[in-house]
Amino acid sequence: MYSVYGIGTILYGYAEINKNDHSYIATKWFTISYLPIIPLGSYRVWYGLTESTFSFFSFGSKTYLRLIKLKLNWKQVIKAYLVSLPFYIVIVWLILMISKTSI
Repeated sequence: MYSVYGIGTILYGYAEINKNDHSYIATKWFTISYLPIIPLGSYRVWYGLTESTFSFFSFGSKTYLRLIKLKLNWKQVIKAYLVSLPFYIVIVWLILMISKTSI
């Protein structure tokens, strides 16, 4: 997963948690401003090693994930769109208002 300023791919969702190995199902999305736009696939996710990173200009951490591709989890897709719906409405409204004032 990689995104710059919220544009890229992100895993959203936390479903069907396996209590034995702590894995769960998440859906990979193409996002703009962190809003889910296009679902790219669903995966069973296991967290792996986390290591600290440090350079002269930045510091942070990297977490490695183990992913197994599954069929698209439509429950997560619908839920993500429903949660994002108010943001989509506001964005469309702002675009309409800006286009009206610039004419």
